[in-house]
Amino acid sequence: MNLRRVKIEWTNTDEVETVLDRKRIIIRLRHRKNMRKNMAIAITTYIQHVFPPTMSVVITDSLLLNAFNYLIARDIAKNDPYLVHEIKNVIESQCSGSELHRLYEILDKLDEIYSQNLVIRLLLPEIIDVTSSIYPRSPPDLVNEINDLIDFLYRLSRGQLSEPIFRGKYFRIAVVRVAVPEKILYSQMKPHLNFIDYAVNKQLVNTVCILAAGPYKPYWARKLAHEVARRYPMEIRVDDLYEARYRGGITYVYCAVLKRIKTSANPLRYDSSPL
Repeated sequence: MNLRRVKIEWTNTDEVETVLDRKRIIIRLRHRKNMRKNMAIAITTYIQHVFPPTMSVVITDSLLLNAFNYLIARDIAKNDPYLVHEIKNVIESQCSGSELHRLYEILDKLDEIYSQNLVIRLLLPEIIDVTSSIYPRSPPDLVNEINDLIDFLYRLSRGQLSEPIFRGKYFRIAVVRVAVPEKILYSQMKPHLNFIDYAVNKQLVNTVCILAAGPYKPYWARKLAHEVARRYPMEIRVDDLYEARYRGGITYVYCAVLKRIKTSANPLRYDSSPL
């Protein structure tokens, strides 16, 4: 994402205007007495320009873009419920009445994925990578596959998947949850490595996400991530240990995202049919 400084200029017109330069995003909008509404407009306008421009060109579904906008804006304003309310009003004003139901269906799923810390670390980077790779094309089946990926990560977050591999035309992802430490010590991580080998070599996934939660499992998950990077042509894009809410309590959570390295002998393919 392309983060820039923001400058707000007040105008007498209702239309919001943005001007981009190398270092700043200039947002021109009407000065209202409701300053939280001003802030809501500024935040949601800013987020539209944080994402690469290729993303808004390639993704033709404005509801998807609005859902991501609302999710990130809400997180920025989470300590001010009145500002969150104004952000909600701004996003809803950009949707017709018939679209609101679908918007909140998408948001319900994204909320669950977000609770597992997978929106910022996995979902959005994958979407940015794919849209940047296929720009300026805007294939009609891409939006459907993004919705399928959101559904996949939603079911993963709820523990409803028997095989956590998503293999589509544009996205090919495997997710590994590290087992209890006793199993890792006994089996030397072999089951996890066997699954990753199957996902990389048989399912041809481009991305492997490794997750762990608790006081001990993150240590083994990080060892697993670095072993995968050593064994396969993959680089670690995310290697984060942080505190988060998990199963009703605060604990340590680890997330690694590994991406297949693109070479002439091993290209990333986004334009073929599903294998």
